[in-house]
Amino acid sequence: MNNDINSYNRTAYKQNSFYLMKVDDDTFVNVNLLSMLTEVQSEEDQAWWSLFHYRRSVPAYGKWADFTYPSLTYPTFPAGSGYVMTKSLVRAVVDAQHHLVPHGGEDVSMGIWVSSVALILVVLCHFCNALIKKLQ
Repeated sequence: MNNDINSYNRTAYKQNSFYLMKVDDDTFVNVNLLSMLTEVQSEEDQAWWSLFHYRRSVPAYGKWADFTYPSLTYPTFPAGSGYVMTKSLVRAVVDAQHHLVPHGGEDVSMGIWVSSVALILVVLCHFCNALIKKLQ
């Protein structure tokens, strides 16, 4: 958790960037699509782009068993290949870091943290094609 928060802190307060992008090392980034998506969204909004899991059950057994999360389902969290967050959303997470507890994996934790600090705007990847057509 400290490495993630330290990276987000650098992005939010020490670098001249408007977005944070986290992707797995086996993920291909479509830079043209990314550019189009960020053009239609203000970096001041608390926005988060990814393919998300909704209302996933908290695992009770196995590698990802989570015995400390106080609900039967997790809040919305990214599906794992990657996500993009606006600087203002990254700042909200960084500012709340003293209240954040890791749960499950990195993406589950991020979903819990974001749900605790902000109302999020989600752009789902399967809607991207419609958005691209609208922009052209």
